[in-house]
Amino acid sequence: MICKTAKPLTSNQLLLVEGNDDYEFLQRLIKFSSTKKFEFIIIGGKPKLRSELEALPLRTGFNNIKSFAIILDADRNRIKTINHIKKCLASANFSPPPDVGWDRIQDPNIGYFLLPNNSGNGDLEDLYISTISNDPVITCIDKYFDCVKSLGLRQKKISKAKVQVYLASKLKPTKSLEKAAQDNQWDFASKKLNDIKTFLSPMF
Repeated sequence: MICKTAKPLTSNQLLLVEGNDDYEFLQRLIKFSSTKKFEFIIIGGKPKLRSELEALPLRTGFNNIKSFAIILDADRNRIKTINHIKKCLASANFSPPPDVGWDRIQDPNIGYFLLPNNSGNGDLEDLYISTISNDPVITCIDKYFDCVKSLGLRQKKISKAKVQVYLASKLKPTKSLEKAAQDNQWDFASKKLNDIKTFLSPMF
């Protein structure tokens, strides 16, 4: 279920995510790993995190929340993203966990995870690429981008560009990781997903 601001919270486990790609990936990963019901709030980008958190305690059903987690892309500056999350939590009168992971002392439990792996820079696309790194098509894609680079053309977000090319190479091409998740084009058994699975496990 995707929550809109006016709707009550109906589960005691809540995930705040950036966009539709993250939602589709995570809700299918959770179904692969657990039978528990999770609530999702799609915040629509990092700048909107603060307002979503400030409104959260006013939502009907918030008193029943046992745990909530924020899952964002680390992007190019992991530390900057961590500081952003902490400031947004503090602005909403929540005590920020000192680092990525969980603070189980407070009620509700609060945690945050930075894609792709909670320890480096990157995003959901980097996580996806890591799960398909052994696919022979990746070698072709790398050669393609080497050729593009030799022509003086550079991609600002190479991981996103590689994902687009990879998804276009499938027998059933798709344009987004949202659709890739819907079409079961994620390997949810991949060990590359162990970090996010371990983070989510206290909520299962």
